[in-house]
Amino acid sequence: MNQKIKYIILGVLIAIIALPTVVLGGTFTVSLIQGKSVEQAIQILAEQMDSLIGRVGILEQQQCDESYKEVPSECNYDTNIVEAYTLTKFIIENKLYSIPANLEYLQKCVDKAEPLYKTFINRCPNYPVNKMSTTAQWCMSREALIKCSNSPTNDKQLVLPKWIEFNCDQLLKEEAPKRAPYECS
Repeated sequence: MNQKIKYIILGVLIAIIALPTVVLGGTFTVSLIQGKSVEQAIQILAEQMDSLIGRVGILEQQQCDESYKEVPSECNYDTNIVEAYTLTKFIIENKLYSIPANLEYLQKCVDKAEPLYKTFINRCPNYPVNKMSTTAQWCMSREALIKCSNSPTNDKQLVLPKWIEFNCDQLLKEEAPKRAPYECS
């Protein structure tokens, strides 16, 4: 019974809102091309369609920009959803956290970021995201620790073997050749 009511309400809404919109849109279109040759009419309609498609493209781009910047508060990243999800997952999978308590924090980040990440990837498949591999992203995020820290901290002792294993210096030269050289402050 509820399904029937839903269809009736939907039909009424379509009749009240959509029908006048289509009719008035049709009137507007007719007034645009009235008295024009077939070629001119086609040209006018094509321009109107291009304009409409362009507006939709701009709205989609803005929506993707907003989704890209949306990072859950559980993640300690100021970057974007792609990096927050992929980099945190990479850290967990490669056991790159210094203390076991961090694993719970990292897992919360992944759990909260995963639906946002999947929504973003599905909604914006052609969005120009960072094309660096996750390994290169990790290397870049740990570069200050390796190059600027002189003390043998727990984090540095954990990171240095992986830095060497992943051949981070070479990887960053290949995948991020135009980035500014890292300077310790």
